Order: sequence, then structure tokens, then C-alpha cells
Amino acid sequence: MINKSLLFLLLITSLLSGVSVVAHAQVPLSIEAPKLMNVVPGVLYIKLKAKHGVDFEHLNPFQTGNLELNNLFSNIGVTTITSFDPDAKKYPVAIRHGIDRVYVINFSEEGPSPRVIGHAFLNLDCVEAVSPRYVFQKCSYTPNDPQILNQYALDNSHMHILEAWGVSKGNSNIVIADLDEGVNYNHEDLAGNIHKVDGHIGFDVVGTGTSRHFLPDFDPMPGVGQSHGTFTTGCFGAVPDNAKGGAGTGFNCKIMIIKIANDSGFLLGGYEGIQYAVMHGAKILNCSWGGNETDPNFISIMQSFVDEALDTGALVVAASGNAGQNIDVPANSFYPANLKGVLSVGATDENDKPASFSNFGKSVSVYAPGTNIFSTTFPGNNSYDKSSGTSFSCPLTAGVAGLVWAKNPDWLPKFVMRQIIETSDNDINPANRTFFWGRVNAYSALTKPSVPGLGITDFKIDGIDKGGLDYSNKVYTIDVTFKNLMAAGTSIQVRLLPIDGSVTQAGGYSVKQGTAVLGSMSSLQSVVGSFQFTRDGTDNGAGSQLPLYFAVTYGAATVEGLKYYDTLRIDVNITGDAVFIPKGVGEQHSNLLQLGNTFPNPVSLDGTITFELAKQGYAKLSVSDVLGRTLNILSEGIFNAGNHRIHFDARTLENGIYIYKLETIDGFVMTKRFVVVH
Repeated sequence: MINKSLLFLLLITSLLSGVSVVAHAQVPLSIEAPKLMNVVPGVLYIKLKAKHGVDFEHLNPFQTGNLELNNLFSNIGVTTITSFDPDAKKYPVAIRHGIDRVYVINFSEEGPSPRVIGHAFLNLDCVEAVSPRYVFQKCSYTPNDPQILNQYALDNSHMHILEAWGVSKGNSNIVIADLDEGVNYNHEDLAGNIHKVDGHIGFDVVGTGTSRHFLPDFDPMPGVGQSHGTFTTGCFGAVPDNAKGGAGTGFNCKIMIIKIANDSGFLLGGYEGIQYAVMHGAKILNCSWGGNETDPNFISIMQSFVDEALDTGALVVAASGNAGQNIDVPANSFYPANLKGVLSVGATDENDKPASFSNFGKSVSVYAPGTNIFSTTFPGNNSYDKSSGTSFSCPLTAGVAGLVWAKNPDWLPKFVMRQIIETSDNDINPANRTFFWGRVNAYSALTKPSVPGLGITDFKIDGIDKGGLDYSNKVYTIDVTFKNLMAAGTSIQVRLLPIDGSVTQAGGYSVKQGTAVLGSMSSLQSVVGSFQFTRDGTDNGAGSQLPLYFAVTYGAATVEGLKYYDTLRIDVNITGDAVFIPKGVGEQHSNLLQLGNTFPNPVSLDGTITFELAKQGYAKLSVSDVLGRTLNILSEGIFNAGNHRIHFDARTLENGIYIYKLETIDGFVMTKRFVVVH
């Protein structure tokens, strides 16, 4: 039963904070271009923090391991809580972005909307991020008087696709996933290019389920009257040289079909679709959909999925939307096009001018033809039609990304994205290129060198290859090998970013020496840059990783082509939890000089812990679980100055992670972690 008092409080709080509250009965599942995306009643995605007492292994609506979460679950009438992706904990990249800590909760539909209840979750210390289940809009538009039945977008006056095919025709290793309302996989101009996963023709994330409870299956055939996905797929994936229909821009690139819509055509499974595509080898994700969201509190989880895609080497291409608005303005923000790392695509008309319906702004990466586009359609296995919208500019560009990647297979997603951006033609609105960057030129993207693109190929910590971090408060030197994987460049600098809001991270290190001047670098040249930093101890401790972020700039800051700069990342292993105290000054701080690592680690039977005291004195060595509950006192008493070895029996401990702690009489404490595996 819902707690009516809490709901009343949520309602009043939301009204005072300016959040729009709409009863669920008044929020129909509609895709008629609402100001804000509609949301599915009674469903939220929540990302939980890693170290806040939540019992991730046995999570249920009635006992989570966290009292605040228990109470809120009870108050809003949570009925089920399921892991977003139970397999996420198997993949380091998913763990890195917290996908293993994302859960889908279903709760009572009475009272305030998921947006309002989402803010109640954000007020809990154990919750990192929240998102409603959005109903995304298709970015298509049908003009009143369509008349062009050919593929003008491909000619050498527009996207220069015909020229580009003389340089690269893509290849079957480049898989482009179409996340949409499903695809007619029997169509004569698509069937030959479909990439099967584990023998399946495609994937339907909603399947036979409801808008609240998905039951996925492997049949991505569209429902009655649903042609959008078949149309978008044809833009990049129509089979060439088969004397039928047209040809997709990706030529030999393959199609991965992912249906994210229910039988009514509502695009409910965007998050699930991205996760499936990324985990099943798609290189490019075509997202010809999106919607307006003005509350930044609900965007973090969506960004996590894009970041995970980039980390696995996949590029997300998204339509900019069809409201004719500047999406740099927060009130007009359109997602996923507005997310960092997304190649967002606006639409031009036959004259290379912005289509009247296309969104624009700095957040729109490039433009491509989007009016009167010819492609495959549904129903029918040999049907074709024409339509308009950024929905079709998007897959035309996704196919170009496939051509570029096939020619440069070692490139990172951001290099493919940058090459397409920097080589686009500045003929849309040369007087205002900031808002109308350029129309994609596939031939230039394949033949013109653009700008440098640095990747990290190696690093050393204090001279140790791929070294780790044992201590807080110690100044570490990291020597990073940067390799220029793109064009030659000058005045290249790399800066270790401080934790000041410029990166998405709560803490972990402070910068001591932050800038390395690499100078001029030719293509494929490697140069080492040195930096210094201090681990501050606010990370997740031994056994986890500390991400370091580096910003790359090059050339003169005023050069028009520098639309953005790179951010690179290194994940450094944390091997201990001790606080660093320099030799010779230990007595000024504490009697405790060093706390050694457990040996062996992981431990199965017997283990050994070492520590060093500056002088004779009292010390206590204990073991606790990850919640801080003391399990055993291994040794306690007066110890002489010098090194000590304490043996312990691990057979009394169950498999898991444990913390050992050494306390001295002066109140100084050191802790480290160890793992028990029997």
C-alpha cells in the first residue's frame, strides 16, 4: 500500500521546486512531439552507489540492506526490482560505468509521476542516478507533396557517396545496429545484408511483454503500420549491386536489427537496445529517435550507456530532432543527440540548406540530406517510398561512418566521428557555421587528412610498467606513451585534468604536475609525457581502479576546425589502502610507519599480514567485513619497534572481500583489503 503522506509530501515538494506533476491517467503514451518525452507509469531505472550498504546479491523490494532504500520502496509501493542486465557484472567495461548497479523498479501507479518519485530517489545517499523509462519520438516527417523517387543524397553534389565508394565500400566486419520499431528482414533489398547474432535474425527488447515488464525475444519484425525501422535501415543497409531498389551508404557493412518498440510502435527500450548492441559487437548504433528532457538529473544513466559504447569501441549516431529549434538551449535539449560523445545529425534539403524542421546548434555535429529520402519500406517485401526527417539523415551518416571505419580499422569511435565532422562541407550556412557546422562529405572523410588523434598505448607508474597505487598521500609519477593515430599536427599538449567538474568523477586524485608539451607529431609517431599526481583515498580502495583523465589540445586555439578537444582516460589498478608516511618523519605523525599487503591475496587457507612500528607501543590488528563490522581481532598488545608478521587462519571466513585494520595508541589507523577464495 502506498504511503499517502509521502506522496502528498512529494507532490508539495515538486510543486515548490517547479517540477511539473501530471497524474498518470493524464499522461497518454503518445509520440506526437511532446515538449517533454512521455514516460511509462510506474517504472524507474536507478543506479545505486557501490559502497552504501546495499545487498546487491540479494536485492528485493522488501530487504535491500539499506534502511533509507527500504523505506522509500515501501512508501511508493515497489512490487519488483530486477537487474537491468544480470550479465553486466561479467564485463569490466560495464562495471566501469556502473551498468552492473543499474536496476529497474516497478511501483504503484498511484500518485505523482516517475519524474517526481525519481527526485525522491535522488535525495537518498545510496542512489547515484535515476531515469524514467522514456517513450522516445521517431524523428521522421512526411511532407505534403513528396516528389523525388531517387537517391539524390548519394550523388556527388551532396554527400559524395558515389565518389566515396571508389575508395571504400565498407566490409562485413562493420556491423551497424538499427535501434527502432523493427525491420522487415524479408525485404528483397535488406535480407542479404543482415548480420545474425548466435543464429538469430535480430532481437526484440520488449518482446511479448508490456510497457512495464519486458519479455524479450528474437523476432524483430515490425507491427502493423510500422515502417520507420525498415526505412532507416535501408538508408545505410540496402544491398548494392542486386538490381533491386537502391543502395545503402554503408555498401558492404552489415545490419544488426534491434527492435525497441512495443506492438503499438512506442519506442520504450532505448536503454536496453543500446546495451544489447554494445554487448553483441555492433560498431555503430543508429538511433533515429530521441526526445526533450529539461531535467539534467535524469540524463546521467543515458550518458552511462553512451560512455560504455565508446569504451567498447562503438559509435552512437543520433538524430538531432525535428522541432526546428536550437538544442543548445537547455529548454530544447534533445536526447540522445545532446549527450557527450554522440555523433548527432541534422537535416539538409536538396539545396544543401538546413531543412525547416531540423534542430540545429553547436550540439549538432554534422548535417546530411533529410528531405524526400528514398528507401525501403514496410509492409511488402519489395516496397519502397520516400520520406523526410533527421531520422534519415542519421542512418545515411551512420553508413559513412562504416566506410571510414573500414578504411581505418584501428581508429577509435571518436576518431571516426571527428574525421566526419572536420571534413564536412561548409556550405550550409557559411556565415553561421557555429550553429550549422557542415554537410557530410563521404569522399573527403575517406581521402583528406584532418587533425591529430592521440591514443594511449602504454604507461608506467614510478617506472613500473602498468604499475599500481598502494598508498594515499604519496606523489606518483606516471609516464604515458601517446601515439598519434590520425594526421600530423603541431603544438600538441596534454593536460592531466584536475577533479574540478571538468570530468565526471567524485574524486580520487589531485594533480601535482599536470601539463606535458608533446610539440609536433607526425602520423603514427609516439611521444612520452610525464605527469605527477597524488591519490587522495576517496576511491573504492584496493582491488578497484582509479581513472585518470587527460585533455588533448593541438594547434592554435582560434582555428575554426577545432570544434572540440579530446579527453583520454587511463584506469590504474589500486593495490592497497594504506596512507603513505615518508621514512624518517613517521614519528612526527604516528607510531605506525607501514601496513603491508596480505600474503597471499586472494587467500584460501593461511594468510600473513605485515606492519612496521616506529617505536614500541600498543597496536591492534583486526578483520572486518565490507560493511565495517568487526569479525576477528587477530592480534592486540604491546609491540616492539620494527617489523612484525601476523599469521591468521582464513578458513573461518566465507568467500568474499574483507578489510584488515591496524590501530595504534595515538589513534592512527591504516586499512587494506584482501579477498578470500576457498
